[in-house]
Amino acid sequence: MDGIVKDKNYVLTGFYQNENAVADIITKLGGKVRSSTVKDTDYIIYAETGTTKYKKAVELKEKGRNIVFIPAEEFIEWWNNVTKK
Repeated sequence: MDGIVKDKNYVLTGFYQNENAVADIITKLGGKVRSSTVKDTDYIIYAETGTTKYKKAVELKEKGRNIVFIPAEEFIEWWNNVTKK
């Protein structure tokens, strides 16, 4: 996932903890965290799939938008690996 953050639009959904930490990471790496899923969403990082934001992302993907879905634990694992280097 290296290099995918800068100048990209992210939506975070389904978090009960760590959402602020993930948002801070994205912002520090030059990405933008959006509060809702819209047509310019590039990535959705999700801890749950039953949320309104997640369902909207699925709808947009079905309409041809190139939204990448990243499980929260995968993003956090990637970040932990990056920071160990």
